[in-house]
Formats: sequence, C-alpha cells, structure tokens
Amino acid sequence: YQRRVRDFHHMNQLPQYIQDLSSPSETTQIDALTRLLELLTPNNASDRDRIGEQCTAGITRLLKSANLEVAGKAASCLRFLARTNPNKDIISRCGAIPHLINGIESPDEVVRENSLGTLWSLAPNPNIKPIIGKSGCITKVIQVIHHAPEPTKVAAVGLLYSLAVNNDYEKEIVNNGGLEPIVELLKTGGDDAKFRCSQALSNLCFTSAHKVKAIEVGAVEPLLSVLKNGPQTAWAHACTAIWNIAVNLENKTYLAKPGAIEILAETMNKASQDVQINAAAALATLTINHDENQEAISNMNLLEPMVKHLTSKFPFTVDMCTALNNISKNVKNVDVVAKTGIDPIVRALKAEANVQNHERLTSCLRNLTVSDSNKQFLPKHGVIELFLSILEGNMENSKDEAASGIWNLALDPEIGKMILDMGGKSILTKATVETKNKEAKEKAQSALRALSQLTEPKTEITGDQKHVMISYNWTHQQLVMKIAHKLQDFGFKVWIDVEEMAGNALEKMALAVEESSVVLVCATVQYQESHACRTEAEYTYQLKKPFIPLLLDGRRPTGWLGALLGTQLYIDFSKPEQFEGKAMELKKLIEKKGAFTKTATATTTTMKPSSGHQKHTAHSALVSTSTVGGQESQCEKWTQRDLEIWLEAYQLDSLKERFVEERMDGQALDQLVQILRSEGNETFVWSVMKELSVATVGERLRLRKALNDLLTSKYQHRPEDKTIKDSSSGEQKNEQ
Repeated sequence: YQRRVRDFHHMNQLPQYIQDLSSPSETTQIDALTRLLELLTPNNASDRDRIGEQCTAGITRLLKSANLEVAGKAASCLRFLARTNPNKDIISRCGAIPHLINGIESPDEVVRENSLGTLWSLAPNPNIKPIIGKSGCITKVIQVIHHAPEPTKVAAVGLLYSLAVNNDYEKEIVNNGGLEPIVELLKTGGDDAKFRCSQALSNLCFTSAHKVKAIEVGAVEPLLSVLKNGPQTAWAHACTAIWNIAVNLENKTYLAKPGAIEILAETMNKASQDVQINAAAALATLTINHDENQEAISNMNLLEPMVKHLTSKFPFTVDMCTALNNISKNVKNVDVVAKTGIDPIVRALKAEANVQNHERLTSCLRNLTVSDSNKQFLPKHGVIELFLSILEGNMENSKDEAASGIWNLALDPEIGKMILDMGGKSILTKATVETKNKEAKEKAQSALRALSQLTEPKTEITGDQKHVMISYNWTHQQLVMKIAHKLQDFGFKVWIDVEEMAGNALEKMALAVEESSVVLVCATVQYQESHACRTEAEYTYQLKKPFIPLLLDGRRPTGWLGALLGTQLYIDFSKPEQFEGKAMELKKLIEKKGAFTKTATATTTTMKPSSGHQKHTAHSALVSTSTVGGQESQCEKWTQRDLEIWLEAYQLDSLKERFVEERMDGQALDQLVQILRSEGNETFVWSVMKELSVATVGERLRLRKALNDLLTSKYQHRPEDKTIKDSSSGEQKNEQ
C-alpha cells in the first residue's frame, strides 16, 4: 500500500520528470531516470504504457549521452518499457534501435546488458525483428556470449532465441558459430543461463544441418543434464530441443546412447503438464523409423503414459497433434494409441479449427484403422460418424485421410454394413464429385468399391488367373523391371505399374492387390517415404495377402514398413553379381506362397520404363501394365442389342431407355471409355451419369464397375445366338 501511495506521488510528478530529461544537468537527468525506473520496476502495464507514451522520446535522446551512467539508466528504462506491446512500436518510431545496437559494443557493462535486453524484448514484434536481424548485429551478439559477464551473456542468448524464430536468422546464427558459446554457457551457467540456453537451442535446431551441428558441438549431454539436475523452468525447452534434434534419423541412435529415453521417461513422470507433453513428444520422435528405440520404449511400457500425456490438455497444441500422428504411424503402436487416447482424440478433432492440427489428427485417426482389432473398437467411439462428417465439411486437406479411414474400416464386412446404414455410400459418392482434394476423390471411390462388394456378387478369381504383383518406388525401376522380366521367363503372370497409372490409380492398385496371389514389396528408403507405396503395403497387409519383401538398396526397412513386414524372410537384390541366385530363391518362395507358373500363348507387351522405351516379348506369361492404351476397342461396333446385353450383365436394365433417348450407341460408349482411359476424368464420367439420370447410388456404382470392366477388358461380351424357331417343326434355323 505504501509502495502504491509513493508510486501515485511519482506519477503526479511525471511532467516534472519529463522536463528533467531535457535538463542540461547530467545529475538532473540521472535523478529523473532513477525516479522513472522506480515507477517502471513493478509489473504495472498501465503505468508503463503511460510513461512510454510520454517519456520514450526523451529517454531515447539520452541513449546517446557520453555519460555512461546516463546512457545505462536510459537503456534500463527502455528495457522495462519494451515489455508492453504498445511501447515496442513507440520505441521503434523514436529511433532507439540503432542506438541500442551500438550499445552492444559499449565499454560499459550496464549499457551493454540493457541494450541487449531491450532488443531482446523488441525482437518478437514482427515489424521490428527484421530491423534488428538485418542490422548486422548477430556476429556482435555472439561475441558477447564469448566474453561478457553472465547476466549480459544471458541477455545476448535471449536476443538470439527471439531472432532464431526466423529461418534466415537461425542460419546466420549457426553459420557464425552461435551454437558453440550457447552450449558452453549451458554447461557452466547458473539456472537462468540454463533456462535461456535451452530455450535458444530449441529454436536453433529446426534446420536439418543444424540438428547435426548440435550433435557435433556437444549439445545433447548438457541438455540431458538439465533434465536430470537443472532448473525446472528449463525442462520444457530442453525437451523441445532434444525433440528437434531427434528428427534426424542418424541422431536417434546417438541420443539413445547417453540415456535420453530413460531421462525423458523420468522427466515425463515428475514434471508439470507442459513438460510432460514435451517429453512425451520427444520420445515419440525418437521412435520414428528406429526399431531399437521403438522396442526400448515398448519394453519400458512407456507408450500408454506417453499417449495419456499427449491427450491431457485441451485444446490440443500443434506439438500434441504432431506427436500423436508420429506415434500412430507405427503399426505396433496403433492398438495402444486407440485404447488409451481415442476419446480425447475424437473430442479434440471435432473441436479443432486449425487446418494443420485438423489434418494431423485426422491422419492419426486414420492410422488407427489399419489394425484389425481397432476396426471393431473404433466405431463404438464415433469414428465412422466423424470421418463422414469430415467428408461433408470444409476441411479439404483432411478429406483424403477421412476417406482412407472409411476405406480401411469398410474392408471389415460388419463395419462396412454400419457405414452403409449411416448413409456412407451417398456421402462418399458426393465426395467423389465435389471435393477438390484429388487423393480424397480416389480414396472415396476405393471406399465405395469396398462397400459395393458387400451388396454385389463377388467374382471369384481362380488360381491361374491370379498374378504376382510388384509394389515398388520408381527410383529403382530398372532393377524392378529386370526382376519382373525374370519372373516372366519363369512363367509367372506379373502385374507391375510401368507407366504412371491413368484414371483412378488407387482403384487400379486395389484391384491389383486383390487379384494377386502374392505381392512383392520392394523395400527401399524411397518406398518407405512414399505415401502411395505405404497405401499399397497397408492394403496388402489388411487383406492378409501373402507378401515377400525384397531389399533393393541393401538396407532393412524400419519404422512403419519394418513393423508391417515383421519377421518375413527378405531376399536381397542389392548385389548385381548375386542376381541369378536370388531370382531362383524368389521363384521358389513365390511357389511356396501359392503362386504357380502357367503356360500361356506368346504375347507381346510394350513396357515403358521411365528411362526410355523398351519392348519385351513374353513367351510364357503376361506382364500386365496399369494402362491399356492401344488395345482394340470391344464396344465401338456394338449394336443396340449388344448394349442391352452389357447393361443386363450388371443389373442396369433400367438404363436401357435412357441410353436410347441420349443416343448412347457403341461409338458413344467407346468414346466415354477412351476419355476415362486416357485422362482418368472421373468428374466427367459422373457428370455423364447425371445426364443419363442414373439416380440411385447402386446404379451409379454398378455403371462405374461396368465401365471399369470395359476399360480393363474384364468384360467378356457374349452376343445372343440370332436364331428363329420354326413353329411347325420346332427346329431352329440360323437367321443368317
């Protein structure tokens, strides 16, 4: 109370202090600055704003004073004033920043410390940050950390922390040797220094090269030491710094050696909520594509508490959404994530308005649908309704993951019927026409196809009709084609995408997997990083198709791919001199998996690898491509009766009259198929259906299947025998 009475008295004297700032007497100036500091020291924002509005110009003039005591007190006043947002702009407008930057090299420690402290407070302002960053002061600030007393070093580190939010300034700081003195201060400094250095390192390890540099300059051990023995104020930032460093695959192994997993686990169980979340996020990052760390975390039973911490706070932060998505990418984790966190994840996703967070949470939820046990569990927690609502909503970036989740769930017949009962078919159909997300269109169509198989008779594929499918990334196409040709020479029927799939690539991939007897998964780093390849591998896994992993680059896969392939026997094709022996080994394993060679008539198939055009003549089996360009049309010369037979084959009798009214003859149908074949123009096809008044979802899907069978030459047209029965004799005469 007495302090506020005194401050009230001082505030009444403010006009006098302002006048004294312009006094020619340095003693009067110092006295006025001292009185202002007494007013500014308490955390009273309203007083600071009033003083800043009236006094900043006068204080700024005194920054240039030759009297270092005057300049030091002026810099100290500005440091306190800069803590409120209105004052940041006033200080900048008064021209204080150049004088503060000059103060970094002042011989007076008070001037240096408070100039750095003021710049540190100003730097978060987006308009002021580039003024400071482009001034050339970064090298000066780094030099301060090498040589100044600790309070001044701390202010310098704080300024670098604020500047490093910008990637260009982060790069400039690291390239000018900024990491080394910060790490050294982290080792030797007091609690405040450890806090500020941990904070700075969390912003200086975003770029991949900087993550490696942090390892090189020895940042990991002192960060872990902070978590073990340092101040609690630094723990959250130390966890974030370790998390950022752990993003690089090479760094994960290094981090595990000094006990990062154990220390983070201990931190996760003893700290505040924010620290627990950051520690759990760091542990999640350590497991991505690293089987040893994943196994260690599983053996320590850390997954469940990690998920609990990452779902403990609403609304979810960006870090929480990212970490949950990271954990769920490994198929070994999905059951734990679902059982522990499904309700808060669903709740958070329903309320999420941030596009990036929404996409990551939808991706997390979609990852959970890969597991068979989760397929029965997730619908009980509103996941189907949530996916369908996303498809009907405005979050375009999330729709492909939602459609993929529905597709995964629809592979279970019981869950598929639930989706149908909830109106899923009409929602998916609408999404194929209206969404702007191309992947969402394709995945919605694949989900519709999975649902249609529940209501339509399924054509059984006999053993000799099935093929060996090769799933690979185009980076290794030359070696993959060599393997395909060798299998063809052995007599296998091989399916391989040798041209980028036209039309609905996802549907063609799904058909290829479904009609395969065995899938060859060509495991490479590029395959593991490819979203499309992951879709193929997961679909193979969910259909429980026999598969054989092939190593093309000599490296066993990790992460989601390693977990998916499990303990399957690998065949290593990375050494050219061993190709023939490995090919024979593959032949025997394919036969053991249930695919047999078959005799076929000589067929020529043109294959187009990415590095030029080659023609391969198959004498014992077919190599099927994803495109069918150049095939002779089977419907161009159809009569009206041929069209009717085709429609009847797919239970589309109701469309016969519309085909006549719209003049859909054989030539028109052939043109529609050609458009679908060459351009994959699904939107056009659906618009044609609308013009033909194909009203029901069932009719649309059956017509789409009928067109697809024409496109892939699966439809076998059987014209009626054109015979006339003689009424008198009962004999049949050929009309011709």
